[in-house]
Parts: sequence; C-alpha cells; structure tokens
Amino acid sequence: SVENGVFTPPFAVLRKAVYADSPTWGFGRQLPHLWSSSSTDVRTIFCISESRTRQGTYTDGAPAYQLSWSVRAVSWPEGKVIAQNTFIGSTPPQIKRSSGSAEGASPYKKFSAWILDQVDHPNFFKFSDAITTIAISPNGDLAAFGTALDNRLVDKDYQAKIILFNLVDLQTISTLDGHTGMVTALAFSPDGKILASSGYDLSIKFWDVTTYKLVGQVSIKDPANSLLFSPDGTKLALISNRELAVIDSLSMQIDQSFPDASGESLAFSPDGNYLFHHSRLSGVKVIDLTTGIMIREIPDGEKMIATAMASLNEFPTSEARSGFPVVTYETPITLDGFALSSDGAKMVTYTLDRSLDSDSGAENVTLATWDPKTGDYLSEIKFASYDEQLGNTDLIRIIKISPNGNLLATGHGSEIWLWDMTAWQVIRKLTGHIDSINDLVFTPDGIKILSAGGDGTIRVWSLEE
Repeated sequence: SVENGVFTPPFAVLRKAVYADSPTWGFGRQLPHLWSSSSTDVRTIFCISESRTRQGTYTDGAPAYQLSWSVRAVSWPEGKVIAQNTFIGSTPPQIKRSSGSAEGASPYKKFSAWILDQVDHPNFFKFSDAITTIAISPNGDLAAFGTALDNRLVDKDYQAKIILFNLVDLQTISTLDGHTGMVTALAFSPDGKILASSGYDLSIKFWDVTTYKLVGQVSIKDPANSLLFSPDGTKLALISNRELAVIDSLSMQIDQSFPDASGESLAFSPDGNYLFHHSRLSGVKVIDLTTGIMIREIPDGEKMIATAMASLNEFPTSEARSGFPVVTYETPITLDGFALSSDGAKMVTYTLDRSLDSDSGAENVTLATWDPKTGDYLSEIKFASYDEQLGNTDLIRIIKISPNGNLLATGHGSEIWLWDMTAWQVIRKLTGHIDSINDLVFTPDGIKILSAGGDGTIRVWSLEE
C-alpha cells in the first residue's frame, strides 16, 4: 500500500535492471545535487525497477529497446512507500552507432522533474526545458538565461524564452519572448542596461532590461555561438559557424564583417582594440579592429617545435594509415576552447585527445597557458577526465577564468572542476547537474558560479564555503 508522504532530502536512488541475467540493485546518480550514500543521512529512497520493451529490429538483426521505469519512493528509515510512478523513456534511435542492441534514452528527466517539482531547492532553479546559455549583469544583481526545447534538439517552431532573475533573492523578474528554435547566446552591455540575445531564428535582439522591451534587431547568416560587448560598450561581437561580425551598439547595424572567419567563442582585449576568436579547426586568432587585419594566430605554426616523428607502426593513426608520417609537437596543434583573463594577461586553452578512451584512465585532456600578447606557449598540464554519470561524452564544453584571474572553472560533462591557477590543482569538484553543462559564469565579485545545464536546471554555487 502507498501512504502519501513528502519527499524529504537527502535522497538515495537505487536502480535494478530486471531484464539482466542476474538483476541486482545499484546506486544511481540521477539526483546528485540532493543525494547521499549515508544510511544515517538519507531520508527518502527512490527504488527504480527498469524494464525494456522491444520496439523493432535493426538491419543487422540486433534488437531495439525502449526503457521503462517503475518507481517507488520509500521514506527512510521508516520504510514506508509514500509514492509511486511509471516513466517511459524515448524510442530507440533509428540508426545505432555500435554493434549489438540499442536503447532509447532513459526517462531520468521525467523522473527528476517529478521529484524536483515537489521539493524546495533554494540553491537552484528547475525548468521543464533545457537551459542553453546564461549571462550576469556587470553589477551582479541581474542574471539572464535562454531556453531550448531539448539539450540535443532544435525545433524551429519552439518559442524560446529569455528569463531574467534577481541574483540577490533568486526571484524571476521577467520573461522575454521573441526567439524561435532556441536561444544560442546572451550578453549584457557594460552599463547593464542592454541585453543582447541570439537565436536559431537568425537574429540578434537588443533588450532594454529596465523596461523589458525590444529596442533593436539585426539579421545574421547563422545562429551565433557567442556574443560579447566590447569593454566600452560601443561594439557587440558575434561569431557563428559561418561568420564573425562586429555590430555598432548605437546604430545596431553591422559595422565590420569577416566572412572568412567562424568559430565558437570570443574575447576582447581590455582596451577593446583586439578581438580574439576561436575555432576548433584553426585555434585562436587575434584581429586588430582598427585595421581589420589578423595579427596573431595561436598556436603559431612558425613557432611550433617538433619533438618526435612516429613511424607508421608506432603511431597507427588515420594520418599514418594514409601513408603520412606523424609529427608530434611541444605545443598542442589543435585547441578545443579557450578563456582570456579580464586583464588580458592570461590565456588558457584546452585540448581533448579523442584517440584515447576516457574511461581508461589515460591523460586525455591538456590544459595549456599562453601569452596572449605574443602567442608564446608557456606551460601545460595533462590529466584524465571521465564523467561517470554521462559516460564518454564531450568531456569539456566550456572554461572560464575568475574575475581576479586566480581560478579556472571547467565544465566536465555534468561536473564543474575548480582549479587553482597558481598550483594548477583541482581544489573542488561541483556536482549537481544530471546532464551536460551548457554554460557557466562567475559572478563579478568572484564568490559564486552560475551554471546552466541540459537538465533544465540553473545551479548557484558559493565559492566561500
């Protein structure tokens, strides 16, 4: 029988695949932000019996399954069933990417939403949609975030939202409607009066955050991956997969366009004269905005020092199999992302070695430091990174340097790793999201981090604890 009760954290999640040859209960991590493994701390246990239904057969004869969760919530230590529910996962993929059977995604988002809708959680927000991007005003009082229907899908008819909330009391102030598909990037002007947003609908919108009104709009070629105001607020830079452009903030018209440039992220020099832009294919390039000429490329091919040349047998990569010898270099030859300190004195990049299995314990990530004024390579640290909750996915999507330049925050799947940039040691790991972290940002005073996840949550992390 079920006795109606209240879900009281901390929680423990136990899951058993009833279709396994020897079904056993194991700990789940579907609610790590309210989770405990201590029997003396836990107040509610969620018991998940996972079954699967065959939905079809792939061309190689392998079965395609859809997962189902039968959940019971049990108060602890009383042992009373206080609620129960059933959740159905997504249908299996049309095309599978490995041998053997394939399954659709588990219904963990539905499961977590069921719980979080009934629980007071003062240090994070929970929404039904995925959160794609987040921005904080320069004075630290106001934050904005954008939504998408799903972390991995774009629905062109979806009415995306920008939600403004007060960082002091964590209360929603207003919702800005206008983009369709998804909100891809946000940026506050240096005076905090204007919020710029980009969407899948090929537009940049300018919002007055005092009146919550749309005050301007610019059409673009491709959804922007990043937006950034110059330090004096006179320029708004945007970068997408098809263009790099600079918009005049007063006229709200494109002032400079660099059609041969594209990429994922941006940074201005402190004086606003130089624009750094990054692409996974070409590294970091620096443009002098007074002349419109690229003046620096990081890594610089002319400065790269070869350290070894591997034979075909020693280095069986795709290049070697093609008949080309493989040269290794002192510096990374590709950069997956970068961050520039606010004073323009430090630049940190990360490079993922996708040839290594991330669950093998191998050092598959390289963090490197560079002199942004000369492009000189300074140092690096290599380490192993693996997200036990999400498995071998995109391990790092974003890195940010704290306002004082002492800390580096890296988003590892569903976790945030906080690094001491002096000793280059991880001093904290922030766990809480149950899906990939899409964006993170330090507050201007550097004492908090806000992170936005594909799980529909925004987490507020205190760094003073």
